[in-house]
Amino acid sequence: MATYIVLYLLASSILQCGVTSAQDDHLSDDICFSEYSCNVGEDSNYFKAERDVLGLHHIGYDTAEVTIQNSLPNTMENSINVSLQSTECYQCKLLHIATIDARMNTTIKVDTAWPTEWLISSTSISKAHNCNNTVHFGENGRYTISIAFIDAQRSVANCTFTTPGRPQNANLPIYIAISVYVGIAVIYIILLQLKRSGLFTKLLSCLSVDRLVDSDLGTPTLNATEITINNSKATKKTRLRSLDTFRGIAICIMIFVNYGGGKYWFFLHSRWNGITVADLAFPWFVFIMGASIKLSQTAQYRRGESHGRIFLKILKRSIILFGIGLILQAGNDLAMYRVPGVLQRLAASYFVGATLQLLSLKPPNEARLRNKFYRLFADIFDYWYEWVLIILSMVAYCCVSYLVAADGCPKGYLGPGGDNLKDSSLSNCTGGVAGSIDRWLFTKNHIYQRPTCIILYNTSVPYDPEGALGTITSIFLTFLGIQASKIISTYHSPTSRLSRFLIWGVITGGLAAILCGVSKNDGWIPINKNLWSPSYVLASAGMAFILLAFCYFVIDVMNWWSGVPFFYAGMNSILIYIGHEILVTFAFPFSWKAIHDTHAEHLAMNLIGVSLWIVISMWLYYIEFFLKI
Repeated sequence: MATYIVLYLLASSILQCGVTSAQDDHLSDDICFSEYSCNVGEDSNYFKAERDVLGLHHIGYDTAEVTIQNSLPNTMENSINVSLQSTECYQCKLLHIATIDARMNTTIKVDTAWPTEWLISSTSISKAHNCNNTVHFGENGRYTISIAFIDAQRSVANCTFTTPGRPQNANLPIYIAISVYVGIAVIYIILLQLKRSGLFTKLLSCLSVDRLVDSDLGTPTLNATEITINNSKATKKTRLRSLDTFRGIAICIMIFVNYGGGKYWFFLHSRWNGITVADLAFPWFVFIMGASIKLSQTAQYRRGESHGRIFLKILKRSIILFGIGLILQAGNDLAMYRVPGVLQRLAASYFVGATLQLLSLKPPNEARLRNKFYRLFADIFDYWYEWVLIILSMVAYCCVSYLVAADGCPKGYLGPGGDNLKDSSLSNCTGGVAGSIDRWLFTKNHIYQRPTCIILYNTSVPYDPEGALGTITSIFLTFLGIQASKIISTYHSPTSRLSRFLIWGVITGGLAAILCGVSKNDGWIPINKNLWSPSYVLASAGMAFILLAFCYFVIDVMNWWSGVPFFYAGMNSILIYIGHEILVTFAFPFSWKAIHDTHAEHLAMNLIGVSLWIVISMWLYYIEFFLKI
């Protein structure tokens, strides 16, 4: 049965190739709701929906209506030019939007996700007040900007800003969703406590169910075989539920993001620099994958499996992951078939990280562990040569990224490129040397065609966020995940584990803050998901260590939380990832074509989609089906 389910999913994926990519505005307001799987073709309806003046969002959400009134005297020289740009577009020029004649007005739709920089100018005005400003408009609000002379000589003008229509609270659907899920959690806890208190058993007893069963069928007794089985289960080593729960959190965020994230900008990937909730899902999954490597290999080693046999398993799993990733690319045009991808990067990171860990797989040195100083850093000292190799690889990454010039672009440029930049010479430099390597290695036609920066920066060259150079930093993140499992394997005291998780979280997070200068764009190495920059990897790892410490404390140490419902998703993460990729567009009830195209509708749709996959994972858990690659 399990084999049939997997074969069905893969077959459905093949049949849907080329179909999902042709869907339209269900794709995210940011090009595509899943940067991992879809490429919008030329025949797509993506640009047919009405959008704001910069083309960033659909009219149903993250837009406001602005009426610009030219109240200057009705003469030829009193026409005004309106230019604007989103502040999210770093080092970008203002774009000319409209020319408005005297005594005329025009109404435009503007973006509300980020502040907008305005410039209203006229050749007849020597001075202007409040006509060059930055405003953060509110969703579905109505605004008026009126320009008029304020002096008798008609040389000084003023731009008056009014709000005839108050904006809506765009986050209200999130608050309602949180309340609903909190309510469900409370009901679940109450029912669970009632079950533990024996109230349900007493209720059944009151209904004489037990008496009826005993009188008709006899009271069942355990035989010797059943007692033996129960005893073996009781003595079975407890599994760390926190690891599976962490994995489930990561996969649920990933599915929610790929389904659209309610079309909220902070649930979508960053346009270039910066980090959002969406940018955490994939690196967290990589981290927890690394955390499982050492624990898995140690278990195999204790069962007496040889290094060669373990390596064959590593190779097999990597090939399967890479192959499934290629199948899930959702395209049948081989001339434009994307080679890099999420599962492909997972496969490469897993292969290198697991192979490196396998080389040091050996029993712990108990004699050295009795030395207090050595024991304090045993999780590092025992693997010092791994650290040397990883640090050398990161040095090589930085040297290539910052010392190599490619495609006529300056050394060290790692920006988005595009025609909207003030410096026109950087137009075709999207991703710097990382983009150049992918365009040379895979060719332009076989990498991701519509990166997250394409509309905001008006880029004209493809760029792949899962490209070759970024795989090096992805391997580094896998290694940091392995470090977490080394802590679990080396130290058995909850206090030792927790303190080390927190220390590593502070160290990696602190290094990320230093590298990015606690700035979105102006630091040495900005946090950037598209590039998988070192600061991005360190920031993701820092939060991962903290989250792992939290899960371990409340789940495995204090038993305050069982990890439900994320635990179930974590137990079958690869299967539900494959399933959601196949049913990612217009597969009711997981998703449907939006009717009202609002945040509320998209958020409800995306949360329902994620919740259904959690329910499916619960069912798979209870029928004891787990897809293992």
